[in-house]
Amino acid sequence: AESMSSPPRTLPTLAADKLTSIGSADVAIYWDYENVKIPNWCPATRAAESIRAKVMRYGRIVEKRLYYDSRQHTESAAPRSELDLSGFTLVD
Repeated sequence: AESMSSPPRTLPTLAADKLTSIGSADVAIYWDYENVKIPNWCPATRAAESIRAKVMRYGRIVEKRLYYDSRQHTESAAPRSELDLSGFTLVD
């Protein structure tokens, strides 16, 4: 648990920050959970909201998919229900 006096941690800045804003494009998010896991200190809903906030300025998000393998021990603990509630289509 973080103490109240420590500054909140933030997710790393996406490389997309360096792109010119398109604004009107249709955008899809394809998340490979094996290679990009949520840090233990970050709630899944916060991670999903951070991704959405970064990506939506480039256009309308038309699809959000999370790819994971439930047979892999390291991915079996993926916060699937929280990400499902955040609008991601779960692909096992």
